[in-house]
Amino acid sequence: MRVEGEISYVLADHLGSASVTLDASGNVQGEMRYFAYGAMRDASGYAGTDRLFTGQREVGEIGLYHYGARFYSPLIRRFISADTVVPEQGRPQDLNRYSYVRNNPLVYNDPSGHLINLVAGLIGGAIGAVIGAATVAVPQMINNIRDGEPLTANIDPVEVGKAAAVGAVAGVVGGLTFGAALAVAPTVGLGTGLAAHAAAGAVSGVAAGRARRLTENALDPERGLFEDVYNPGDILADAALGAVSGSLVYGAKQAVSGVAQRLMQRTTDRAVGDLARNSSLGRELLSDAERAAAQGHVRVAPMQCGNAVERQARNIIQESRVLRSLFRPVGGAGNPDFVGRGVFSGLDFDITTNTVGSIASHAARSYGNGLLYGLYNRPQGFMAIFE
Repeated sequence: MRVEGEISYVLADHLGSASVTLDASGNVQGEMRYFAYGAMRDASGYAGTDRLFTGQREVGEIGLYHYGARFYSPLIRRFISADTVVPEQGRPQDLNRYSYVRNNPLVYNDPSGHLINLVAGLIGGAIGAVIGAATVAVPQMINNIRDGEPLTANIDPVEVGKAAAVGAVAGVVGGLTFGAALAVAPTVGLGTGLAAHAAAGAVSGVAAGRARRLTENALDPERGLFEDVYNPGDILADAALGAVSGSLVYGAKQAVSGVAQRLMQRTTDRAVGDLARNSSLGRELLSDAERAAAQGHVRVAPMQCGNAVERQARNIIQESRVLRSLFRPVGGAGNPDFVGRGVFSGLDFDITTNTVGSIASHAARSYGNGLLYGLYNRPQGFMAIFE
């Protein structure tokens, strides 16, 4: 960043919020700290930018952040206008169109006011660009290997660039329409399962295919802009391919969810086993006040046992580099115990007892739709941890 000829560097935290400003020599010019929902907690020195919380522009005169689609108020912890898109109607938190990142600001951010759709579009565009470029470059590379020529010989960078552009446009359109169609699916009776994904895939396939054809025509001076755009055969083929792709996405989601749930269950089983073998561990995990509250109270003791299990599960996750890369402890009122990271991003997890009542109670929570569980039975003699 250059201001009046002076170079400064702004360092961001895990959410993209401006946290430290350095001068050209690396000296600290200013530091900023925020409350969970973006209100300034502490600031010192020179910020040098108005892009503060999650990298969004603060309109200082009115105390709001401009998130592109909407303005956000860190004071009331809400957007001041409703979202025009409900990202996932199957998630109760998304039905409040004023809420900020599903009321989980320590984990998520919202780069545009339409988080899910924007991310889907960017991912689709990146994948489309790579695939488009590969469709031109890879066949020529194979011919070069066969003919004994250098690997990159005879590859026209202009054609590769055009193919990448076509793929990127199709990918962005496909990603955006897939996310939007998936959000609408529950309102037309398709739910959020395989049928919804297949239908959303068909819609996005048609949209992406037509965007691809329009872009190809625009880049080819010998073709009319709308030539073959409305070809029925192509539209049906795109819809069929899209439906298959959407179904595969659903299958992949289910497979990832299955792996994630099994890992959380194994972590929970190990935590319960640790407590069963060593009652002093439970006493270390709970405060004196928590143990005192549980002694002689039939209803409080099981709750504190659950706290001990959850805390030991956190310890197990923190001790494993692999588990740390997949699960992030959250907890607290209104939040799941853990959220997924990496390939598990978007998944929420709770640890609870293996009873119908407990599972139903967790499923009814604001984040309960699609919640994955680590289930346990209280170890025999668990009351010993309160002694």
